[in-house]
Amino acid sequence: MARFLFTLWDGGGSLPPELTVVRQVVAAGHTVSVLGDPVIEPEVGAVGVTDFRPWVDAPHHATRRAEDDYIRDWELRNPTRVLTNLMDTLMVKAAPLFATETLAAIDDVQPDAMASSFPLLGALMAAEARRVPCAALVPNVVSLPAEGMPPFGTGFLPPKGRLGRARDRALNALVDRLWTRACPSSTARAHRSTSGRSIGCSPSTSRPGASSPSPSPAPRSTSPQRSPRTSATSAPSSTIPNGPSPGRRPTTTVPSSWWP
Repeated sequence: MARFLFTLWDGGGSLPPELTVVRQVVAAGHTVSVLGDPVIEPEVGAVGVTDFRPWVDAPHHATRRAEDDYIRDWELRNPTRVLTNLMDTLMVKAAPLFATETLAAIDDVQPDAMASSFPLLGALMAAEARRVPCAALVPNVVSLPAEGMPPFGTGFLPPKGRLGRARDRALNALVDRLWTRACPSSTARAHRSTSGRSIGCSPSTSRPGASSPSPSPAPRSTSPQRSPRTSATSAPSSTIPNGPSPGRRPTTTVPSSWWP
């Protein structure tokens, strides 16, 4: 059996499907530790995890009262501001704090593999730095730009002609500029541990999923650059491995039935 570390955040609707994965890993007999918001400890315990570690310095929810929320996205009306607010409060500026706490948990737990809520970029970088195979949990629609798919969060229908494709390319270019503006300084800080030494991976200067010249020791999945077929009633079946084999990293495959 293997040791798994999950790094999670209380993202509302994202938590139940992520805890389903945690429950299945526990049920398969693996040892599981969870690093997450203090408010999710009862739910984590309910799926059989006994080693729960709360975020302390990284942003977190201690309650689910509206007045205690640190993202407060319901106050924003501009879609661009919604994205930059997420970068500022959770994904980018907070990445150094998530990275530091995740590094400490990795060093203590010594996991064979990790899984992390996808907005926790600092946690993903910590896994890369320690060369721990890591999966990003994405209980959402596809958010990375893809040809033929409208930009994430716009609610647009797929483009039907050149004008629609031009619209989507322009909006995706805007999103890339926002990421490029936000990433360099904060992700560079995330690559330094509390002692000031490098944690071992190269700073990113672009959005998640964009190509990078630096190789990653952790496995990365690749997606066809076209729009995936999505369905509210279908989802991939979950398969819990018996643990990573020594000297072999897990691979990620996308069933062909998911694509047009």
